[in-house]
Amino acid sequence: MMTVEMIKKAINESENNFFGLRYDSNNYAIGDSCENSHQWYQDADNIENFDELTEEEIDEIYNSDMGCYDAGELSGTCCIKVTANTVDEALERISMYQYDSECELILISGDYAEEGNDVEEIIIENATVIAK
Repeated sequence: MMTVEMIKKAINESENNFFGLRYDSNNYAIGDSCENSHQWYQDADNIENFDELTEEEIDEIYNSDMGCYDAGELSGTCCIKVTANTVDEALERISMYQYDSECELILISGDYAEEGNDVEEIIIENATVIAK
């Protein structure tokens, strides 16, 4: 299990610009590249170009396991933004995202990120696992 000190050390020793915490069911090792995340919507009305989709197309993108609509792959991996100064707050926020006890908390990093839809969410392009 990662500690606050482990997270701060990994951030301070990294040359990357962006860092994030996420729970992930993949069995990543430190140094592994992360898979890109998908944009999930609980309500199909939020999907871009929703009005242009047929009922059959909407049914096809519904994932019954997730209970959400898959609006497609993103340009990176979603996570909760963290800095060496915000570890405690980020750990508190990420605790809301642990849906499955099989998921493992990982710290990821990369050189470029964009904002996500959730509070303090970022999407890190070409994210790499730097601590777990």
